[in-house]
Amino acid sequence: MKIWQKILLISFSIFLICIFLMWWMNYEPLRIRIKNERNETLSIEINLLTLDNKEIFNQSISLQENESMVIENVTNMASNYYIEIIVGNESKKKKITYGKYHEEIEIFIGEEIKIL
Repeated sequence: MKIWQKILLISFSIFLICIFLMWWMNYEPLRIRIKNERNETLSIEINLLTLDNKEIFNQSISLQENESMVIENVTNMASNYYIEIIVGNESKKKKITYGKYHEEIEIFIGEEIKIL
């Protein structure tokens, strides 16, 4: 191969790698969907923590009976997190993954708290 061909091949390879990385890192901001399945009004506190327990998101909301809500734009930093839900005297903490193909967290509050 001649030098200009090698340069062209390397440039094209770098271009393809950059396109792949742009596609891989292109994802929607994290959404949290909450559904109250109880027949009572609830006060809910949601905390999103890094793995070393640094808080990056904290919100308290009130949901009427059988009401649902979506919280948009929670974070756009792909990583593993802990999500902690506090409803009255109950609480649940679960490790979640956010990034490509994991862009929405669903929380169902019924007899128990379910985080999907």
